[in-house]
Amino acid sequence: MFCHLAHSPCLVLFVKFTCALPFKEKYPIDLDISYPLPEHIKVSYSGQLDGAYYAFVKETHVDRFRVGLLTYKGQILSPGNSRDVNKFFFFFATLGHDTEYLRVVSKTLTIQGTTRRKVEEFVRTKDTTRFRRLSRRPVTVNVILQMNTRLVEVAIRGGVGPKRFEIRDGMGFDNVIGVVRYGPYVLTTRTRGLVERIVLWDGGKEQPYITIISLYIDGNCITTKYRYDEGEFGFRIESKALHQVFQNPFDESGEVDAEVRESMDEEDWRNDGPFLLQELSTPNIMARPDEVQA
Repeated sequence: MFCHLAHSPCLVLFVKFTCALPFKEKYPIDLDISYPLPEHIKVSYSGQLDGAYYAFVKETHVDRFRVGLLTYKGQILSPGNSRDVNKFFFFFATLGHDTEYLRVVSKTLTIQGTTRRKVEEFVRTKDTTRFRRLSRRPVTVNVILQMNTRLVEVAIRGGVGPKRFEIRDGMGFDNVIGVVRYGPYVLTTRTRGLVERIVLWDGGKEQPYITIISLYIDGNCITTKYRYDEGEFGFRIESKALHQVFQNPFDESGEVDAEVRESMDEEDWRNDGPFLLQELSTPNIMARPDEVQA
């Protein structure tokens, strides 16, 4: 998984729940994450993230209980909702254990009978007593002109393969790659709810091939591939793939369709594989000079 936040020790709390009609309200379990977890919560350690573990309502209690109010030393982080059918969070320390990160995911049943997912992110430095809600500043990248800066890292991993553009480690809490350009061509301007974006440039200037991987706060991770066509149309979207994350604490073990896996070389698989799960049928959209493509 490309998201840096997914590679740090974490604490995850997860409520197992199968939605049924009519809706049956459950008793809330209010949690203060600065204290030990109560007896209704079971802990399961991650098999892929060192030091990480999941915590969820015990199977014997899921029919009657749900996660309610989440707080930290009295600070309200996520209020309880009687129509929540799923709520979990993960929490870990990064940046030399000086900063703590918290992500809260709530899945709520609407009055129309559908579910709505809400994801909130918070950080706290060890010298403060309260978490602050994350708000990232978009940084424009023009792949032809972009150099290494204090915020953006440009690199070719192992000296071969595509050129890779991403926000530097330690800067991702407050910054995110926003608008992506290739010279005069605007490939994407979508930044609302953006958590992380990585850009890959292959083929050089002769046959440019751009891949943009975008992770959004609603849990949608979209991989869009752009191929350059000579003439007035410029770039066209060759393919788009969607993978939903933040669905539950076990996203790290996502399964990938065998055909997708076999079509990727080892470098692509390590970088992008977990997100190429569901192919979407997309129109042949072109990116003309200075034309916005959301």
